[in-house]
Amino acid sequence: PVTYAHPCLEPVLAETKGVIIFQEQVLEVAMAVAGFTAGQAESLRRAMSRKRSREEMEKLRESFLEGTRRKGLVDGAIAQRIYEKILAFAEFGFPKAHAAAMAETAGKLAWVKRYYPLEFYCSWLNEWPFGFYSPGVITNEARRNGVEVLGVDVNHSRADCVIESDAVRLGFRYVKGIGKAWLQRLDEEALNGSYASLWEFWRRARLPREPIERLIRLGAFAWTGLHERELLWQLGLFYQPINQQLPLALPFNADMVSLPEMSNGERVREDIRLTEGVIATRGHIMDLASLHEGITPSHVVERLEQGANVTVAGFVAVRQAPETAKGFVFHTLEDRYGLINVITQPQLVQRYKQLVAEAVRSSFTATSSARSERSTSSRSTWSRSS
Repeated sequence: PVTYAHPCLEPVLAETKGVIIFQEQVLEVAMAVAGFTAGQAESLRRAMSRKRSREEMEKLRESFLEGTRRKGLVDGAIAQRIYEKILAFAEFGFPKAHAAAMAETAGKLAWVKRYYPLEFYCSWLNEWPFGFYSPGVITNEARRNGVEVLGVDVNHSRADCVIESDAVRLGFRYVKGIGKAWLQRLDEEALNGSYASLWEFWRRARLPREPIERLIRLGAFAWTGLHERELLWQLGLFYQPINQQLPLALPFNADMVSLPEMSNGERVREDIRLTEGVIATRGHIMDLASLHEGITPSHVVERLEQGANVTVAGFVAVRQAPETAKGFVFHTLEDRYGLINVITQPQLVQRYKQLVAEAVRSSFTATSSARSERSTSSRSTWSRSS
C-alpha cells in the first residue's frame, strides 16, 4: 500500500507512489509541509545541486523544521523524517524533465532493439565511444540476443561496421593502428572490387607493414585458405616499403614453410590485443580463464533466492566508484551468459585495495599477454551474497 507521512503530501507524491523522486517534488513538499515560499524552496533546490549538497542541505534543516512548527501540520518527529527523506533524495535526484527525456530515449531504443536488432547493434558499435559499455560487451550482448558479429575481413569490412546478410561485420575502425587516412584509403579501394590474394591487397591498399600484420593476425585473410602464420611468412617474402618500387607478381609457393596453426586461445588473445574495446569475434574472453568448480554463471545467479551464497567469475566490464557511494565500489562482471553486478563494501575495498584498483586493467590486458592460456582466475573471481 502507498503511504504518506501526512495527508497533505498526497497531492504532491501520488504520482510517484509516495516516494520523492523528482526535484520539483522537493520544492512542493517544502511548501506544503513547512510553508516555504517559492524563493525559499528554490534555495533548497540550489543546495541539492551543489557538489557538497549534504552539507548545504544540513544548513537549511532548521529553517525547514521551524517552518513546520509555524505551519503546525506535522509534529517534530514526522518533520524530521520528511527532511531525512529529502536529504536522501538530494544525493541522487534529478528533475522530472530529465526523467521524461531518458524514458523516451530508452523506450525508442528498446523498440529498435526488439524489431531491428541488426541495425541497433551495428549503429551502437558505429557510434562508440559513448555510453556505459565497451565494444566487447556490446558484441557479446549482441550474440546473446541472436545477432552474430563477424570479424574484420578485407573483402567485406569497411571503415565502419556494416550489416552483412544476418550478421554485423566489424569495421576496420576497430583495428588498432589503422588511422583515419588509412580507413578512407581502404574504403576507396574497396570500390575497385575484391582482393584475390594477400599480395594484391598489399599492392592496391599500400598500407604499412604493421597494419597489414594486424589484419592478418585478426583473421582478415582467412578466405585465402592460409592460416595466420603462413600469411605472415608470405608477407615477409614480398613486402617492400611503400615508397619503393613494386615487385613483380611472382609465385611464393616454393618459399613457403610448414608452420603450426594458431590455437583458439591464441586467436582470442590476438582479437583482444589488436582491437579497440576488447572485441573477441573468434571466441570469448572467458575462453582464456581456467575456472575451478563451484562457479555460478550469471544466468543461474538471476534465479537464486535472496541471501544465497555464490561464487561468480568474469572479466570486469564496468567499474564505478562515485563520491556519493561512500567508499563502496560497483563492478559489473561479464561471463559467457551475461552481466553480474557486484557491490564491494568499503571495508573489503580497503582490504583488497590493490585487487580492486587493478581489476579493470588485469581483465583487459592479462589475457592478451604472450603467456599460457590458463588465466589466473583469482583476478576476476568474487564471492558475494546474491
